[in-house]
Amino acid sequence: MAFTYDIELFHPSALPGAGARTESLGTCRIITRNVFVTVTEHSGDAHLVILDELTELDRTQPRYVTVHGKTSYPRRVDLPDKIFVETSSGHARAIAGDQIARIVRQGSDNRGTGRISI
Repeated sequence: MAFTYDIELFHPSALPGAGARTESLGTCRIITRNVFVTVTEHSGDAHLVILDELTELDRTQPRYVTVHGKTSYPRRVDLPDKIFVETSSGHARAIAGDQIARIVRQGSDNRGTGRISI
């Protein structure tokens, strides 16, 4: 199932942090499948979390919220080098993972699967 996300990007001159300036890319559908987020805990342990399991990801103050409502505040959150998205205007665009400040799930894509059901 494809989800739509509201994506905010860091301004090119912004440094990641709570006061970083961002701009909204708007509602997008992520084309890249199986996007994994690398989460580094304060202990130094790292693990992967699939983006489909998250409802919100905020890199300005490292935080993420899972679909189960659990909020975590890791030391660091990293995204893949490039993520391909389809914007609300229908254009495809590649985004560098370091450029993404926030991703918030908006809902599922209701385009259907193309299958006929009776």
